[in-house]
Amino acid sequence: MSSHLNTENSRNVHGRTVRIKDELYFSPKAVAKALGVSESSLKRWCDAGRIKAIKTAGGHRRLTKADVVAYVKNKKTSLPQPEILGLPSLESVSVMSPEDGAKQLLQAIIEGSEERCRQILIYMYITGWQPHDIFDRVISPAFEHIGRLWQAGQLEVYVERRGCEMCLSVIRELRSLIPAANPGSPIAIGGTPQNDHYSLPSAGVELTLRALGWDARTLGSNLPFNSLVEATVQYRPSLVWLSVSHVDDPHALLAQINAFSTRFNGSPTFVVGGNAINEQMRERIQKAICCSNLSQLVASVGRGTYSSQSYLSSGYQNTGFSGRN
Repeated sequence: MSSHLNTENSRNVHGRTVRIKDELYFSPKAVAKALGVSESSLKRWCDAGRIKAIKTAGGHRRLTKADVVAYVKNKKTSLPQPEILGLPSLESVSVMSPEDGAKQLLQAIIEGSEERCRQILIYMYITGWQPHDIFDRVISPAFEHIGRLWQAGQLEVYVERRGCEMCLSVIRELRSLIPAANPGSPIAIGGTPQNDHYSLPSAGVELTLRALGWDARTLGSNLPFNSLVEATVQYRPSLVWLSVSHVDDPHALLAQINAFSTRFNGSPTFVVGGNAINEQMRERIQKAICCSNLSQLVASVGRGTYSSQSYLSSGYQNTGFSGRN
């Protein structure tokens, strides 16, 4: 492997990785070892287009971690040495069912083990689970249980807060494992309204849409509506989402939601959801889609149809968040 690349922003790292234009690339030798195959086989797969790779100015093949993980997921193959790609060791992880995954994640959160949370969620993603299933069937039930334990006085609230931060850290890593959206992909933006600081549900929406090929970008939490309007004008998205886990004044929030919907009149599609949106509020929301979980949203986006009469998924109806302070 050459230690010199014909690009100003490239460098050799331990003879197996390079950074090109601020993105980390791995050599065929490193990827082959991670996959447990021969380097010659890996190169043939690259040349045949089975696994995406680029070629440097010097003619060397290079692969991103996201493209390697996409290959593993699509081909349902194994990744015996994920550590070579900077991923956690998965030897000690086995998730037999959604219920098993939720139980393991719950225990990791209670114990405060971010590395175990990382192992569980990355293992599930690499072995074929999609983000909407991970949120709907694993993360949400785990936080629901934590919420019940807190209400019963069996856990301090910091356990929930700490768990949110740990899961957010893993979600950011999962985001890096999804290949970048293709040029011209539809844009989606969203966040949480003012005084709502729960960022995990919105991060789940972003991750889910990215996995579907959207150019999805979370704008963060505690977002004033006038700022959401400005972002919508600037980005010209096809979809805007609002994750609502805490409401100070339901009447004021409804007025803001409906004012936004009226202003943009269905273009972009406006999706509202979260466990703070109750049935009474849903009935008063105009020209926007109300949400309950991520799986239904995925189904709707996959069909390419939206209906203001539908309740779609956004992965945070049942996350166990209730705006507790």
